[in-house]
Amino acid sequence: MLQINPLPLSKDIWLAFLFGTLFLLFPIAPTLSNVVLLLILITWLVTLKGQGYGDIFNVYPCALVPERTVFCRLLGVAFTPSEWKWTSLHLSKYARFLYAIVIIFLLTGREHIQKYAFNGFSWS
Repeated sequence: MLQINPLPLSKDIWLAFLFGTLFLLFPIAPTLSNVVLLLILITWLVTLKGQGYGDIFNVYPCALVPERTVFCRLLGVAFTPSEWKWTSLHLSKYARFLYAIVIIFLLTGREHIQKYAFNGFSWS
């Protein structure tokens, strides 16, 4: 007899689909991957409701690297002599590091989402 594993929660199915699509679109269509990345961020913010930030960086110490990098860049903005046009361009690039923190939180401990992300990356 075929044994079927129970499906994960609906938000996890949605996140698995989004991660598969994200990793599929990274090399093919960067603009669309940015839209999917925004949807992942919105989904994370919606599902974060009721959970405190607490020891989030103690649980995921690898998330400290992008967080500290963004902090150093923001600190450097206070001392830069360059025009705002150039400063905002570089800040927008480093702001994507914050997406890395969200991706680390969402992929850790969710093997089914990791599987969809890996399959999407492999198919591209």
